[in-house]
Amino acid sequence: MGHAVVVFHAGDLGTRQAAEEIARGLAGAGRNDVVVTRPRGLSAARLAEAGIVVLGVPGSARAAQEEFDELAVAVRSGGLQRKTVSIFEVGTAGHCGPGARRLKASLEADDPGLRLAAPGIAVSSFGGRSELPEPEAARCRRFGEHLAGLALAEGRG
Repeated sequence: MGHAVVVFHAGDLGTRQAAEEIARGLAGAGRNDVVVTRPRGLSAARLAEAGIVVLGVPGSARAAQEEFDELAVAVRSGGLQRKTVSIFEVGTAGHCGPGARRLKASLEADDPGLRLAAPGIAVSSFGGRSELPEPEAARCRRFGEHLAGLALAEGRG
């Protein structure tokens, strides 16, 4: 199966761990090359060859605008056309909120035809600096497996 990229925007422990757990789910479902990176580590070439792109944001509306802009610019440079794309958000509320909505709106403004492959996942970290609880980590792995299945069904795997 093809490549997958999980890009997360934030240095907090919960968001990084959620990205890593989603990557484990993708790898467990047969994705042979999964890269987990912050926006600065994502090359346009790596993004261009990915069949699955998962974008992670913190749930806080106070997230640094500079980091958010880096994420949006990084994915625009490699394009999201003909890819299985989804968003995850990590916060304390356990539901997709301002971070995910802001990213979705930004991506749709650039590509009005963009359709997210899954409604996304909201992960509760119970505070951005704490470790991701195991039930939430397991949800992330299942989400990665689900995205791998969607990509296969869409002919991207």
